[in-house]
Amino acid sequence: MNLGIVNSDIFKKHDTGFHPENSSRLEVIDSAIDKIGRKIFFDIEPQKIDLSVLYKIHSKEYVSFVEKFCNDNEGRIDEDTVVSNESYNTAIYACGSVIKALEFILQNSINKVFCFIRPPGHHALPNKTMGFCLFNNLSVAINEALEKYRLKRVAVLDFDVHHGNGTEQIFYNSNKVLTISWHQYPFWPFSGSYNDIGTGKGEGYNINIPIPEGFSDYIYFETFENIVLPALKKFNPEMIFVAAGYDAHYKDPLGGLNATDNLYKYLSFRINQISDELCNGRLLLTLEGGYNLEALHNGVYNTLLSLLYKYDRKYKISKNENENQYIFNLINNIIAINKLLN
Repeated sequence: MNLGIVNSDIFKKHDTGFHPENSSRLEVIDSAIDKIGRKIFFDIEPQKIDLSVLYKIHSKEYVSFVEKFCNDNEGRIDEDTVVSNESYNTAIYACGSVIKALEFILQNSINKVFCFIRPPGHHALPNKTMGFCLFNNLSVAINEALEKYRLKRVAVLDFDVHHGNGTEQIFYNSNKVLTISWHQYPFWPFSGSYNDIGTGKGEGYNINIPIPEGFSDYIYFETFENIVLPALKKFNPEMIFVAAGYDAHYKDPLGGLNATDNLYKYLSFRINQISDELCNGRLLLTLEGGYNLEALHNGVYNTLLSLLYKYDRKYKISKNENENQYIFNLINNIIAINKLLN
């Protein structure tokens, strides 16, 4: 068993009703896991986070605000994010489970874990809920990897259709965290220009790959091979984190890109491959977006198979000639301004 999962009904208790980010998402993920066979995976039980760890990313006042709001209300905590009375408790389990997954990886029990948790996290800011997110699950774990386990360099890859603005902001001035985000642009949350490369010590350690509406798998292929791969090899991370969103798929109701199932085979396989090459396979993924249930099921299924090496480059990337000039210019522009690439 070289692949662990966090997969529990606890995360279905975050009741959002008819909101796109709802517990049905976990039901189709359950189906994908069962299709492969649950016994293949190392099952990690969820746990609550020690609040002292959470406070390193989110202030005590903010955490208390989320707790009180969820205990006293059911509805919108911000214009996009719906909560219920169980949402705070579920979010505490989500963060804690990522920390537990991190412990398994860095204590060498298992080197790869996919956390199927809710609520998602990559938009959450230190003092603000945003985009269906309460706490920034990955950032809490990344900070713990740096502080508790003394890692010097970690990378986070985000292939959600929306820019990973929360993760970017939290580590924007750090040269210990290489943040890379593919995302539709311009699009909500209206951030993520390729010119945003970090500041201070972090200058050059933030890479945004903005993708125009309607673009397909090919831009991911070209940018992974020409931007992401060289940056990762030069940075040489000791661990890779992944914000795994499946809403770039052409069927997704909240995105405007035309990615196919093949994209998730390709990205997952290549990320897995590079983690083995650079950091002894240390790889931690968390669930982010993906709101068409069929596309989410297929995306997770393909990711899990790719992480298990059940796919060996059996993916097809369709070349779109109409996208060529934009891709060529984008790659050259990113290379020109990023010190990890020149």
